[in-house]
Amino acid sequence: MQIGGRKIIHAGVYHVLDGESMEFDCRLPDDDVLHIRFLFTDEPSASLETSEIISRVSLGYELAEDGRKINVAILDFKNFNGPLGQGLRSPLILAVAEGGQLITFLGTVYKFETLRKIEFQVMYGGVE
Repeated sequence: MQIGGRKIIHAGVYHVLDGESMEFDCRLPDDDVLHIRFLFTDEPSASLETSEIISRVSLGYELAEDGRKINVAILDFKNFNGPLGQGLRSPLILAVAEGGQLITFLGTVYKFETLRKIEFQVMYGGVE
């Protein structure tokens, strides 16, 4: 399946309890594997102007010993805690494959009391 010229290489809907993380391997078309970890953090980071909680995604990495290859891409969904869902407005670049193809992420997170539901897709394609 393709969307906007990007190949869907992993998609799903999963439920994650408070305090838990989610991890999975995503097989790339070039037979490489990208390990992805999702964290869900609630933090009281209030905006000075509006006193509203700010939602954001931070992207980090655990690198191989040589520092050149990504062992794990870590997405931390901070303050994604609305029951109607909060999502990304455009694909987030996770990595660039050896051939220059982008590996991107798009998704929505919902929170219901102590349970989060995440709907997402990881895509391959497009050049930076």
